[in-house]
Amino acid sequence: MIKMLNFRQHFGIYSMQIIKKKPDHGECCCCSKCGYIYEECHCQENALVDMATEYEKLQKQYTDLYEKHNKPIEPRATTTQEQQISVFDAKKKIYVNVGLLKDRTFYKNVQKSKHWMRMFNGYGIQREALDQIKTSCDTIVITDENESRSVSFADWIQHNTFRDYGHGVQYFYPFHLMCVI
Repeated sequence: MIKMLNFRQHFGIYSMQIIKKKPDHGECCCCSKCGYIYEECHCQENALVDMATEYEKLQKQYTDLYEKHNKPIEPRATTTQEQQISVFDAKKKIYVNVGLLKDRTFYKNVQKSKHWMRMFNGYGIQREALDQIKTSCDTIVITDENESRSVSFADWIQHNTFRDYGHGVQYFYPFHLMCVI
């Protein structure tokens, strides 16, 4: 015997019932009351079987949709593609280049006189840029006038301070916490 699932949510049945055989098995599936195959049943008590069959059809449709729209995750790219990351600067009302994404590393060149945020002792990256690189970046490298420092993308996201000074929301990370390259 196969114990059917409780179809409470989908069909409004409030108790567990047992069906002798699984629906859609042809001649082998018979009504437990009259003994006829379900299509020729005389007692007309096939409501649960009809609901189970409908449930199986819906479950198959859902599985097909899931497989169609949720493709397996592809392995991370190992090619050396470069992508320029640009964001809209609300204060300047233009798109500005923020940095370069290459080999799963985001490179940002900065000028301390223009970009240093004394309040946070570090540099910032716009949230829009971080959203663009979040699936394809492992490391962030900030190159100052004298030196380059790196930090993992996860650390930048986890240990940042964000503010909006008119150029869009920026996430700031302290420069002294980065590793010297």
